[in-house]
Amino acid sequence: MKEDPTLADVFDRYVREPRRAIGRAKEQVLLANLVAPIGEMQCSRIVSQTYVQFVQSLKVKPQTVENDMLCLAARVHVARPAWGYPLDERQRVDARTVLKKLGATGTSRQRDRRPTLDELNRIIEHFAEIRTRRRTAHLCRR
Repeated sequence: MKEDPTLADVFDRYVREPRRAIGRAKEQVLLANLVAPIGEMQCSRIVSQTYVQFVQSLKVKPQTVENDMLCLAARVHVARPAWGYPLDERQRVDARTVLKKLGATGTSRQRDRRPTLDELNRIIEHFAEIRTRRRTAHLCRR
């Protein structure tokens, strides 16, 4: 009998196996999915309506839904070919089509202003700090 884990188990394995780090935004999406009812479902039971209902329960902006669906896609895309899990990629694709037609997904609205110099400086400082942390993070893993 083939293994039929929960979606949360798929996400957990996806996080454990790759050799590259996962960003904070993706990690937050993963955690949200793990604690949601969809995370407790077995892969074979997840259909397009499951994804649609999950996304509609989030109460977030369309651009956030789009990001969540992209994050989810990476895990679903790997689950069957890599590990033999019965997670149907077509169901996720169908759900994304439905969500797009319903206007539940989308891109960020157009910006109507440029950042100030102070904002740009804070952004540069933020990413410089991340860069420093990443350089030292590999030393801590050994």
